[in-house]
Amino acid sequence: MRREKEDEYKRHVEETSGDYTVKKSKVLDNVAKVVTLIIAFLIWLYVISTTDVAVNETFDLIPIDIQGVEEIQENGLAVQSMDFDRINVTLTGTRSALSKVNSENLSAYIDLSGISSPGSYSLTVKYNMPSGVALAMPSETVQVIVDRRSTRVFTVDSSKIRLDSWNVAEFCRIDLEKSTVDIDYVVVDAPTMVLSRVADVRIRSNTTITLSTNSDVSAEVELIDQNGDVIEDSSINVRAYKGGTITESGSLSGGVYKGTVSVSISLIKEKTVPLTVRDSDGLLSSDRVTLSPSSVVIKGSPSVVDSLSEIELGTFSSKNLTDVTGGTALLSFESQGLPEGIDEIVSLDGEPFENGVIRAEAKIAVGETYRLMIPKSYVTIIGGEAELVGDNLTLTLRTVGDETYYLLLEQRIQSGDSGINLVVNLTDINVATQTVAPVTVIFSPEFEGRIYEVFDKDAPYTVMVKPLE
Repeated sequence: MRREKEDEYKRHVEETSGDYTVKKSKVLDNVAKVVTLIIAFLIWLYVISTTDVAVNETFDLIPIDIQGVEEIQENGLAVQSMDFDRINVTLTGTRSALSKVNSENLSAYIDLSGISSPGSYSLTVKYNMPSGVALAMPSETVQVIVDRRSTRVFTVDSSKIRLDSWNVAEFCRIDLEKSTVDIDYVVVDAPTMVLSRVADVRIRSNTTITLSTNSDVSAEVELIDQNGDVIEDSSINVRAYKGGTITESGSLSGGVYKGTVSVSISLIKEKTVPLTVRDSDGLLSSDRVTLSPSSVVIKGSPSVVDSLSEIELGTFSSKNLTDVTGGTALLSFESQGLPEGIDEIVSLDGEPFENGVIRAEAKIAVGETYRLMIPKSYVTIIGGEAELVGDNLTLTLRTVGDETYYLLLEQRIQSGDSGINLVVNLTDINVATQTVAPVTVIFSPEFEGRIYEVFDKDAPYTVMVKPLE
């Protein structure tokens, strides 16, 4: 017996290369394979046994189409309302058949073709569905109210523009009087009860742009009730027309149908600008002029408003200023009307100017006035033979600022230096006797723009000349 066991062990060692556990492992592997086959068979058996069993599945929110609309329209009818327009439906069928159901082969509808008069109708919802499935329960019904259709015509003009539906740039607003709509009438066709809620139409933006200049923009027609609330109803048909006339029966005759609506928006922009007056002689700068009012608010086309930085009321001659008291001259100015493209000018307080004319008072700061005796050696006579009557002449001067440059000029003249020259032009003047001739006063660059001559009573400065002896 012992020898037999030893022989068996030796055979095992030779077969397994000495690893006795291999035999045990192969046994376990074989058992596992058998168990796996059994489980697979049981699963296959379950699938085969349940494939043809009917189950239920619910499909949510299926849209309900309306058929027969054309038929009831021929009778002047339309759907005013229905309880609901989507429905949940439960279908029964095999899993294989239900897996093929989708939005393309499952649809719901109601049929209006048998309705010929207004009223409330309870209609069964019907379905189109693929083969192999059926309703799991009786179909539901939907309550539909059918009413007669009516038509109403509304006139359209710029007053129907809904201002707050357009975004406009800062300091701008829409000018209704100059804005226009490219349609004249809107025809609304709807069930009578729905149409009775429509009080008017309104033109609103269908874009989100911000307007900063006059623009042609697209728009849409909006229906509103007596409270100004928007009416939205799928049973309403809205059509816009350019031209045409409203007949005695209230319908529209003629006109061109407009598939789109456009509005020409005219904007008004406001801006505060300063008032200015200008010295025609170019001697006194603007900082020497104080205007009351100093600024105004202009209103008009954005492009024109943006181009204006000031409004000049007029000019004055610093050399001709009269009634100067304490170094200040007082003048009144009036505008010559509205600049082109400007619609209105108002004060900073919002008060309009009478007849659109701006009136302003100006305080002009001038320098002190001095009288300076000029020797005749500083006078140059051209264009003829003559001489100055007298040995000198007196010139009235003003300074731009303090007296510094006057004192310097006076010192130069006393010392015989240059600084001023007076030119008498006798061209075209016959000096047969003593004659009045105009004088041009020329300052050296050192004094130009810092001191200037003053004329009396808007007349040029003149001197008396006589023929040479």
